[in-house]
Amino acid sequence: MGQIYARRAVSGFMPVRGALVFRTQEGLTQQGFSTRGIDGIFGRGTQAALTAFQHDSGLPNSGALDEDTWPVLFPTSEKPTDFDLALALTSTFEGHGFQKAVGNFDGAGVTWGIIGFTLAGGELAKVLSAIDSNTSDTLDRAFGAMASELRDVLTRPRADQITWADGISLGAQKLHLREDWASGFARLGVTEAAQNAQIDRARTKYWSIAQRDSDRYDLTDPQGRALCFDIAVQNGGINEGPQIQEALAEEIDPTPQRRREIIAEQVALGSRKLYQEDVRSRKMTLATGQGTVHGGRFNTADWGITDLVSDNDPRNPPTLEEA
Repeated sequence: MGQIYARRAVSGFMPVRGALVFRTQEGLTQQGFSTRGIDGIFGRGTQAALTAFQHDSGLPNSGALDEDTWPVLFPTSEKPTDFDLALALTSTFEGHGFQKAVGNFDGAGVTWGIIGFTLAGGELAKVLSAIDSNTSDTLDRAFGAMASELRDVLTRPRADQITWADGISLGAQKLHLREDWASGFARLGVTEAAQNAQIDRARTKYWSIAQRDSDRYDLTDPQGRALCFDIAVQNGGINEGPQIQEALAEEIDPTPQRRREIIAEQVALGSRKLYQEDVRSRKMTLATGQGTVHGGRFNTADWGITDLVSDNDPRNPPTLEEA
């Protein structure tokens, strides 16, 4: 069966979702194998369609999207990379998808997109500017008459940008955006130009940080790189202070999983106290392979993320009878 890129989670675990699943559902449907809807969520219908496709193609009937099935289903496409797998899981932790935008609840101004690009951090402006440069009418079609205002905001000093964002944020917590702006970002997020720009920025900025940190701390298997990517997105990267090296030095020849756990805990301890438990839950889930994030239980092996030698995933993929 080879490496798994995505599979149906057993009951009690969060289903795999995202662009890779959406593309798989489209590919199967185009070849006459119904997934019972194209929603980007790996459920029973997708598993059944994959099993039928594998049977007709003379492949092992795993019901999973794996490295044997990929070149037959997508013969002209490169196989999914560690970045693709890490992005699917971290973007699910973030919970925005390509479309959702939220207000200035945390001082970040506006947060939008697959890994939460923020106005305060400057990343939102970079993504929007990339969209505008590549397809000059995309912002106009999404925002209408407000597009000129948005372009003007992107040229202002950061403090003025945050003041503007505060003015379109609603409620006591300022979590929600005014409906016209929320709808505009949602319309923008469904466009191919916006999705490509978001993915490109996630790769260029955050995956580069993840690769740097995974090489620096000897976390070069897929699970280690996925951990470093989540740290890059949520925390900006691994702090170069002495705490992590001191913690690693306290143990003699730690296993890859133990190295991940040490780094996960140190990153959590180095974050703001208000967010430490959220950071810890995300990082420990990636460090150990299983955990609960925002109330949902995750098994990273369902998402194709393992250390290749881990015993932390004792079950086999479910059969159609079990489904």
